[in-house]
Amino acid sequence: MTGSHGILDQSFGTNGQQVISIANPDLTLVKAIGVTQDNYERFYILAKDRELANNHTFALICLRTFLGSNAPFTACPGFGNSQGMLVLYYDFAGAPGCGTSHDEPNDHFFAPDHADLANSKFYLAGAAQRHYNACSDVDMAVLRVDMNGALDTSFNGNGMRMLGVSPVVGSGNWWASAFAVAERADGRVVLGGTSGTDSDRRAVVAQFLNDGTFDTDFCPPGESTCDSPSTHRSGLRAWSGDTSASVVRAFAPTLGNGLYVARWVEVNNSVIGRLARIERSGGCSQHCNQVNLFPSPETRTVPIAMLYQPTVAPDINGQIVVTAYHYPNGAENESRVLVYRFNADLADNAIVHDFGFTTGPAPYRNDITFPAGSSSTPRNARPAVITQDRQGRFLIAGYAKYSDDDLDYGFARLQNDVIFTNGVND
Repeated sequence: MTGSHGILDQSFGTNGQQVISIANPDLTLVKAIGVTQDNYERFYILAKDRELANNHTFALICLRTFLGSNAPFTACPGFGNSQGMLVLYYDFAGAPGCGTSHDEPNDHFFAPDHADLANSKFYLAGAAQRHYNACSDVDMAVLRVDMNGALDTSFNGNGMRMLGVSPVVGSGNWWASAFAVAERADGRVVLGGTSGTDSDRRAVVAQFLNDGTFDTDFCPPGESTCDSPSTHRSGLRAWSGDTSASVVRAFAPTLGNGLYVARWVEVNNSVIGRLARIERSGGCSQHCNQVNLFPSPETRTVPIAMLYQPTVAPDINGQIVVTAYHYPNGAENESRVLVYRFNADLADNAIVHDFGFTTGPAPYRNDITFPAGSSSTPRNARPAVITQDRQGRFLIAGYAKYSDDDLDYGFARLQNDVIFTNGVND
């Protein structure tokens, strides 16, 4: 745990750190973290679990500490059972007859019930292997759990939903995965990711009603502004206009029916991040345009996470903050973190850079390069999550990698309008 200046808080655990042992030593790779507050701060951590048989499952961890306290983290009482469990595992079991079952979690979304926190829900999303054409077929997957980790059976009858998305391009075995999940203000649930075959895939968004049934009012055939193939089915939007590989990576729901969508697209020999806005219908009647993130040739820019801030609550006009990583082609181990802020107003058919955001290399963007110690080469830095503290500052967490055997926590804090600190916890 760090204090306000990024220095380890020596009053927490042992020298500012706490190591937590879990039953399964093969738990790997944290994918997302959500924080809730009552009398405690509760941390819900989504991770990928690798079992000894090389199967993968979704894993959800719950830890808590007293609000405002430096006490060590403990398991959340009631999480899993009356005694409390540290980790819960979820298996879609969608590949009968296959030798392995690779469920791959990628994102989660906390949907708070402001009137009753105990009735709040978590959505966990990713991919689930299935046996359809072959054991290599992969579906988009989502599940909904309550605050104690129990599957919410009001969602699709069992709390889980697999969605087979026929390849937008190509033919043969399909590969579809969700990399983003969110709940809109009206309770509709959206999954974003990609679908296709081999490396030829296109960005897709699927929408469900709150009970887990497909929302057939989303991108119906008559919705002319949905960029989908002629053979698409209602409830699904595909960016078939992308002429090469593309993936939806992050969502930011507005306070109304809008949804900001960040995806990356291969263009010539580059990868460009793009931000767009779609309506509840799946169309883009207000914002059919899109804005590019760092569209330089021979580089790769991948958006990872973003926030939406209403200009004046409950106004649906607002600002969107996007964090991404960027590197020149062939220099993957030298990536830096980029943070953008955009303004959007429903009276204008545009999303525009916020030129008051930063004093960085561009007046709407911050570049965060983590130092490399004795080497002159920047560390390979990747963001995983962006959030805000109570003072409105942006907190970005991820990792900063120097070599295959040297992986450090990466953490940065930005003031609302200028960068505040930039460092590595190592």
